[in-house]
Amino acid sequence: MLNRVGQRLLQLFEGASAAYSLRDLASNIASVVRVRRASDNSEKDFSAADVSSGAMTQWVNAQIVPPLDVRELVDGERTGALIPAAAAYSLRNLSTSYTGNVVDVRRSSDDAEDSFTAAEVADGTLTDWVNTDLGITFETAEPTTSGATVTNASSTGFTYSSSSTGVRGARIPFSQSIPAGAEISITLTVSNEVGSMTPSVRLASDSSSQLAASATPSTFTSDASGTQTFVGTTTSTTTSLAFFDNVVGSFDVSNVTINYIRYNGHVTQWYDQSGNANHATQGTNASQPKIVDAGTLVSGGLDFDGVDDFLPIPPLGQDIGSLSSFCAGSYDASSANTDMMLSLGTTTGSKRWYSPFTSGASTLFGYGASGSAVTVATDTNANIYTAIAGSTQGNYSAFINGDIKGTASLDSGATSGVVGIGGMVDSTSFPLDGKVSEVIIYPSDQSDNRTAFEANIGETYGIDLPSGVDTGYDQVDGFVETWYDQSGNGNDAVQATAGSQPKIVDAGVLVSGGIDFDGVDDHLGLSGSGLDIFKDAGYGQVFTAITPERTASGSTRYFEAITGTTGARVLLGDSQEYASSSRIGGRRLDSDSFQDIESSTSHGNNETLVTGFLNWADSDAYLYFNGTQVASSTSFQTDGNTSDTSSVSVDIGGVGNHGNFKMQELIIYTSDQSANRAAIETNINNQYDIY
Repeated sequence: MLNRVGQRLLQLFEGASAAYSLRDLASNIASVVRVRRASDNSEKDFSAADVSSGAMTQWVNAQIVPPLDVRELVDGERTGALIPAAAAYSLRNLSTSYTGNVVDVRRSSDDAEDSFTAAEVADGTLTDWVNTDLGITFETAEPTTSGATVTNASSTGFTYSSSSTGVRGARIPFSQSIPAGAEISITLTVSNEVGSMTPSVRLASDSSSQLAASATPSTFTSDASGTQTFVGTTTSTTTSLAFFDNVVGSFDVSNVTINYIRYNGHVTQWYDQSGNANHATQGTNASQPKIVDAGTLVSGGLDFDGVDDFLPIPPLGQDIGSLSSFCAGSYDASSANTDMMLSLGTTTGSKRWYSPFTSGASTLFGYGASGSAVTVATDTNANIYTAIAGSTQGNYSAFINGDIKGTASLDSGATSGVVGIGGMVDSTSFPLDGKVSEVIIYPSDQSDNRTAFEANIGETYGIDLPSGVDTGYDQVDGFVETWYDQSGNGNDAVQATAGSQPKIVDAGVLVSGGIDFDGVDDHLGLSGSGLDIFKDAGYGQVFTAITPERTASGSTRYFEAITGTTGARVLLGDSQEYASSSRIGGRRLDSDSFQDIESSTSHGNNETLVTGFLNWADSDAYLYFNGTQVASSTSFQTDGNTSDTSSVSVDIGGVGNHGNFKMQELIIYTSDQSANRAAIETNINNQYDIY
């Protein structure tokens, strides 16, 4: 807070040994805090303005780096080398520098193939190409007949007639054959009808006298005249349209249009974006997964039919004792079949990798000739399936959507077989009935970077990840790596261990009430010359805006300075005698005994401005809540005759017995600030409106 002439607290009351806040306590403060976001463990410095404006929280919730652009952490920032993948497949670009094709597609209408980029998949270019009309017409040559006559055949019409009763019919050839599995519509106009003819309509094949499939509707309307449309699906290669009737008569057909509808597109090659050219290629038409189904881009990735669809990858030769795979996909339904989404190794080898596969109603992760490492219930949602070998959480760790599902031991060994997407290696075993949108394989243990990959994948596909790492739903946690000392003495409070860092952003929202210490292991250790800030000092005086979160009495600490051999010099923490209250204590020299004063007044676990004074020179100790004295001693302790020369550990959150609290601000003086106490408290209260 500024006073009327623009000065900040540390300019008004100089001489602080250390000072920490999320506001500026002095002028020209570049950064007040360094934050690590849980989604990818990146770190960044932020100013007080960044904290208050929301810029810091916005950064915490962002993780927009594509997987192949993720770099190694160097001093908390991802400025190191790119993390190399062994193979990577997606319909999006997995790197901002990747501009090549992501997929080759065969269209069902004529078996033509073409290549497409991620942009062309997304903007409809691929779907438009699959849905291209091939201009099918009737042949102008007279068609084959069976007891009926077709005359005046042209590309848009003909005359059909039958001169006797009994089953009679004719086949009118198409200008080109239509492959199996295609749907077509035929619209035509009937006129000049003679007789009560309602012929059956069929899509026919030259390969036999049998009909390939019925059209819908299967017959003309009762009076036959007018414009009518028939829709049929080919079950084999179709070359003609057939009419059958058993009534004497005739009619003219004109204005014929024949169009493909609901085209299918099948993937012949899924490009490896890792740069290793391990493209997933399938040359057998029947085993190619769909990317366009009935004229529409498949939602959820490539669609594997559960019968024989499969994309093999060239042998990667990776040691599965140090391997990571990320697979985004879904199962269409639970079944009694075993469905492989991703597998590595040979069909007979013992060094195999399954990530994941289903068996009945269970989703499993596993390895070896048989068996599974982890078993969970199967669902049909889009999920991220992660498997890591060599993990710090176990030899083999399995995750679904960022939640660990279990670990298992895993014998390492090089895999010699191909990788199978959508099946087990040989394209016939355990085919997937489901969809795959992304597969990334790393030849290394990526435990430290796992959330970085999952966050980006989850946000891309709208997959709900655990709160704390979920960028897609703005639910990322931010942790304090460094709380910068604004006193100018360089006594920055640092915690390099991620699990012991207090929280500043909780599930995507700035923590209300300051930095949150969990009471388990969170603490920030002062560095630099501050290790000795209380050694031989005549005063230990602390001002802190704090919200305790402990209702019982106890020995946990908010702040502590302790020597390496003899015990606490200054301690501010929970009262050991009174619930929801506080104490201050310490010792001056190593020959002194530890003493403290405790308040019987409760702070009620509300945000409280706690001020603690230890004045060894006058043997005084005082404790204040919100400017009111709540405990004191005028015979605190006397100096001994020796001094401890060992280093001092100074920790916000306690060197041991870590406190459970939130802290807005902490200011430490080793000089007498008795005369300024009320003014300092007023300044802090005006900032936070505590009382």
